[in-house]
Amino acid sequence: MQDLVIEHSESILLFAFLSTVSLWIAKSFGYFQLQDSQGSNVPKVSFLQVLGIFSIYLITMIIVGSAIAKFFYLLSTSFLSEETLYSPSYGPLLSSCVQLITTFLAGLFVILFCKGQKDRASMLAIWKEHDSHVPIIKDMGFGILSWIISFPIVLFVGELFDFLVFLLFGLQQYEQVAVHYLKMSLSSSFLFAIALFVVVIAAPILEELLFRGFLLNFLKRYLGRMAAILLTSIGFSFFHFSLSQKLGNIPLVASLFTLALFLGFIYERQRSLFAPIALHMIFNIVSVFRILLSP
Repeated sequence: MQDLVIEHSESILLFAFLSTVSLWIAKSFGYFQLQDSQGSNVPKVSFLQVLGIFSIYLITMIIVGSAIAKFFYLLSTSFLSEETLYSPSYGPLLSSCVQLITTFLAGLFVILFCKGQKDRASMLAIWKEHDSHVPIIKDMGFGILSWIISFPIVLFVGELFDFLVFLLFGLQQYEQVAVHYLKMSLSSSFLFAIALFVVVIAAPILEELLFRGFLLNFLKRYLGRMAAILLTSIGFSFFHFSLSQKLGNIPLVASLFTLALFLGFIYERQRSLFAPIALHMIFNIVSVFRILLSP
């Protein structure tokens, strides 16, 4: 018990120091300077558009995904032997294929929804505001730079809340959904490739489009930048809540909220969705490596 407290304390102090240095350097080089909001160029997103795109995404991922899983299971029981159905590789294969198909459909429906909007200028401005002359590659580079600044802060928050959960509730065993999904995919290179595509490419693009592209721009029209970033970050962090994670939701939500503050900020700073997408992708890539290298 005492050794665990010391280990947690040392990690918290280390990440607190790194976070302080990171923030001080970033502030010194003008990282936190926001441009003035350009009224005519701000994407005009309505409540119905936010409701529509979130409904499409959630219905596809939850309801359609469940239907696809059930269909494939019933189909496979008709053709596969009982030995194959109960083999260790069948469950992960079915789950990964369903995840890939569902993610593809969600992306397709979201694209069709955006193309169906009458205000095409606003849909394009969500990705990058019209008067921004910064190349997309620089927006993505700024997202990568933001990972260097934000990563120790996100780790510090996660370690701090992990420690609080440990002190308040004792040593608790839990596994995050993303961790379980990646571990499950390690049984074959094909499954791992699917997992990487979903976690590193599809999820960052779709989630940034939903939360920063639509939700943040809608809230910003009525509440202003700071309140919009804050509320969007809360929504983003609780979007990853899962009952199976139990108390693990506390440090997960806290750390993702911290990450989301940076995602919202750099979207506003660069006025480009490519910046938070790059940060989100790098964050997920590093998280994958941390999971693979962890005991």
